[in-house]
Amino acid sequence: MKILTSKPIRIVYAVTFALLGINHFINADSYLRYVPTFLPDRILWIYLIGIFLLLTSYGVTIKKYTKQACLVLSIYLILVVFSVHIPGLFFPKIMQASMLSILKDSGLAGSGLFLASIIGISESE
Repeated sequence: MKILTSKPIRIVYAVTFALLGINHFINADSYLRYVPTFLPDRILWIYLIGIFLLLTSYGVTIKKYTKQACLVLSIYLILVVFSVHIPGLFFPKIMQASMLSILKDSGLAGSGLFLASIIGISESE
């Protein structure tokens, strides 16, 4: 089990979200279509999610907070699936992209839950 919780595995998982967080700052305008119109300062929400992704990816790399960061990222991804990607299935222009995003984000959420559970097991051994 120790090999599964080694630092390289945590870093590979964290880099995915760090790059996504950076992308929220570089390409913030491209994320505007995903932010509900009823929210004020929609661009601010994109930047806040970028900060969240960067902080949680940092948390994954620190062994002390890996479990919590993985759980929070998994919950976030599940919320994104239900609030962004599943509604996208009802629009023919983005239906295929939404289905691929559901699969991708569900897989990443599952990976985070798996990593969190492995960390929990290795801590109890």
